[in-house]
Amino acid sequence: MNRNLTFLNNYLGYKRPQDRLYTALDLFEEPELIDTIQHKAGIYIIMSPTQEFVYPLGASPIIYIGTSNDLHRRLKEHIKYYKIAVEHWRDHSRWIYSRYNYIISYGGMVYYMLIQGRETNKALESKALEGFYDKFGALPVGNGAFSFR
Repeated sequence: MNRNLTFLNNYLGYKRPQDRLYTALDLFEEPELIDTIQHKAGIYIIMSPTQEFVYPLGASPIIYIGTSNDLHRRLKEHIKYYKIAVEHWRDHSRWIYSRYNYIISYGGMVYYMLIQGRETNKALESKALEGFYDKFGALPVGNGAFSFR
């Protein structure tokens, strides 16, 4: 497992094989990679390949943790909004979600994990956010609201 994702270990349980976390994809620079992602429920983690962000209890390259009932569709939406953000980046003529400003500035690799058995994607996201919060003392810079507890 990527060392930056070790915060997931205590929250996802020992029964989840580590190979269930799919490798990083540079979807924002190579959007055609979206075709490799299934139309299934799960979570995704957007991480900078070049920057670590300072949190109260440490530093992490993680920008955003999200969830979807259809990862393919949701990540395709992120690609679309990223492209819109790039268009308005220089002149700031439109407000965009902070996560896209971070991705434009520092790059964004995507890891994703499918749900298993009776698990729900929202429960999996909550476990991931809880693990991140407990380790770093804050939510990722691109997340705007609590989703757990």
